[in-house]
Amino acid sequence: MAEETKVWVSTDAIARVINPNSKNSTRRFGSTSSDVTSDDGHVNWGWTFASVVSGGHSGDDGALDGKSPVKVQIEDEESEYNRTTVEIPGKDIDDGFVVMANVHGDEDGSDFGDSDDENGNFEDGACGYPDDLITLTHLHEPAVVHCLKKRYAKDKIYTNTGPILIALNPFKRCNKLYSDRVMKQYWQRGERAMLMGTSKSEDNSEELSPHVYDLADATYRSMMLRLDDGRGGVDQSILVSGESGAGKTVTTKFIMQYLATLSEMKAESGKEGGSPSKSKKQRQNKLRGSLNRSDSKNDVNIEQQVLQSNPILESFGNARTVRNDNSSRFGKFIEIRFKSDGTLIGASIETYLLEKVRLISQTLGERNYHVFYEMLAGMTDEDLEAVRLDDYSAEDFKITSCSGTYDRRDGVKDTDTFEDLVDALEVMGFDEG
Repeated sequence: MAEETKVWVSTDAIARVINPNSKNSTRRFGSTSSDVTSDDGHVNWGWTFASVVSGGHSGDDGALDGKSPVKVQIEDEESEYNRTTVEIPGKDIDDGFVVMANVHGDEDGSDFGDSDDENGNFEDGACGYPDDLITLTHLHEPAVVHCLKKRYAKDKIYTNTGPILIALNPFKRCNKLYSDRVMKQYWQRGERAMLMGTSKSEDNSEELSPHVYDLADATYRSMMLRLDDGRGGVDQSILVSGESGAGKTVTTKFIMQYLATLSEMKAESGKEGGSPSKSKKQRQNKLRGSLNRSDSKNDVNIEQQVLQSNPILESFGNARTVRNDNSSRFGKFIEIRFKSDGTLIGASIETYLLEKVRLISQTLGERNYHVFYEMLAGMTDEDLEAVRLDDYSAEDFKITSCSGTYDRRDGVKDTDTFEDLVDALEVMGFDEG
């Protein structure tokens, strides 16, 4: 085997060799406990990077086998075993505790080149961390996690794995990632592909990174292509899943925003003469779901109404939890319907499953549904007096005070979200009375 063959080694396997009598199999960063997080905040995710010194190989295909032990040198500055040489039994190789690593970075196999350009910007390509994980030579848990980690460090929060889009919560605002200019890029590429009868992968005019807009566009184009061909069964589905705080709510909003924007473009381009009836700024404001109070209710379009369902759903169905300040405490199936020309005609929620127990009980550090705190914080004195709440706060009601938690940690103010709720209700046609 080549001297510089890189592998990933399970920290469990290393711990068993170095400390055969110890029950602790997740030691890292000098921690002496079995917790995955050490005292200095680092996390042991179960694998460490190493170079093969000898053994563990037969044949010329570069594969590992368990006919003999493999001696490796740990090359991981985050590991307490860094620069340590250990011999891993052949059985652990067969059991998958030692796997081949992919070559990233410099041509010599160093994983620390990162393929930055002269301006420090991250570059994809043969030596970088790919947009699509299925292009990795060795596809397994450490390879996937390592690639995602490196991309995340460069603010590349989206990565494809075949038809699946992986999104990592950046825990910060990324306004440039969702600008009108970025949306236009994905829309234009989708338009070119449809006109030329090619797939987006065949369009070499512009390299675009994985994005939720790309996923939404592909879904829309697939629906329209089958409609144009006169074929049945044009329904398309997008499944958004993940653990609490992963970003499901925000991702769903971006998908709906993109689809509504495409519908608006179709509607405007279909008008006589192809000239939009509204200014660009007016269309952008409406698609973002903002409504000027001076606007007529008759000026509200279906795209805006679909988007403005989100603030209502969040106020009545989202709450602060231990892990997430805007956690959706319900499951829903949203059906968005389009006409044959690609314009949106409506949306409905077919299934809605609410966490009802939260209404009467919340654990320490959590809140009830946002709407209760939004009303008490955002209503005017006159409105509060009208419903006899003018002398009360969230601390005065059991359903909003049993956990002793009243605010949000993410910087979002209940007064602001209440204003969004009122605007959304007006757009949806609810009367003030």
